[in-house]
Amino acid sequence: MTSERDRLQALEDDNASLAVEVADRLDAQRLSEERLRFATEAAAIGVWEISLPDMTLTATATVGAIYGLAPGTVLTVALIRAAAHPDDAPRVFDLFDRTARGEAGATYHSMHRIVRADGAIGWVEGRGELVRDGDGMPRKIIGVSQDVSARREAEARLELNEESLRLATDVAGVGTWDLTLATDTLTWSDLTRAMFGISPGVAVSMADFYAGLHPDDLSATTTAFAAALDPAVRAVYDVEFRVVGKEDGAIPWVTAR
Repeated sequence: MTSERDRLQALEDDNASLAVEVADRLDAQRLSEERLRFATEAAAIGVWEISLPDMTLTATATVGAIYGLAPGTVLTVALIRAAAHPDDAPRVFDLFDRTARGEAGATYHSMHRIVRADGAIGWVEGRGELVRDGDGMPRKIIGVSQDVSARREAEARLELNEESLRLATDVAGVGTWDLTLATDTLTWSDLTRAMFGISPGVAVSMADFYAGLHPDDLSATTTAFAAALDPAVRAVYDVEFRVVGKEDGAIPWVTAR
């Protein structure tokens, strides 16, 4: 009898330990899921899953918000596809369909325009990964989507500003240059290349700059340039010098700042 009681007590203890372990694991899983939910919501990232081949969509509320849909709207693949901008839809659908079929080299990663529920145009970046079943057949695609409208608008403004600057400098006859000190990489606009007698698009380096300086102006120009680079001096680089065109031999005067 005592042996039976001991056996039952041991079984109860084992069950209690198992229950505690299961509870701990569930708590850890819930904590992990909560952290993931917080991270995706904070970054405005929508998480979605599309089962194959029935194309049933399961998604977080953020996905609906990205598309401007009212809270509680039942999301479907057809609804999401209908929101794709007509000019981008063929490319996006083709990539998704090839990914869903498991075609070699096909990975769903798209940045495209959408037409939100209120008619506003937005930009979405989406990534998806195919999951196969035990037989290697496509089972589902899991992925994320993020509203990148603000980023695209900022990029468009930057491109416009750069184009405006290019037009202004071309009209004024001003060439631009940029030197990355960490890599000693020199970038010239085509107008600057022209001043040094170098054809448009030709790669340049600091060697081209020094080689293009007129011998009588070489010392003063290099000294001024070195003083501007010296952190102990931090001189303003503002010089005039002659250059000898590399390809045409012309000798124009150049002001550099």
